[in-house]
Amino acid sequence: MTWSRNGDGDIIVNTPEGHNIYYTEKGVLIDGGTLDVDDRTGNGPENVYWQSTPPKGTYHVCFVTYSFSPDVSSSDPVIAALVWRIPSSNTIATISKTFTSNTGRSYTCSTSHAGYMKTLTIS
Repeated sequence: MTWSRNGDGDIIVNTPEGHNIYYTEKGVLIDGGTLDVDDRTGNGPENVYWQSTPPKGTYHVCFVTYSFSPDVSSSDPVIAALVWRIPSSNTIATISKTFTSNTGRSYTCSTSHAGYMKTLTIS
């Protein structure tokens, strides 16, 4: 995950087991996945990855606009870009979303999260 201007943005990945991978678990394996870095001042990237095949199931990916100066607004938006790769199907894709207000600081990612980006299913 990257974002368009310097600040503290955060990626969250909700796993099929219902666990959320984000900055407090940096370097810790959660359902086999881990966050590589918590970028608090730049524009990313923050990567959640699996060294082996991720568990099958549905994953939700969200973005948190933790701290930006100036604050995120319609006049100072933040564009988050998500790139994902699924090795088993050799799929690489990108999606971006423009945020014109803060997402709040919830680190439980779901389709109703203000920073919801994408649902991925691995079968």
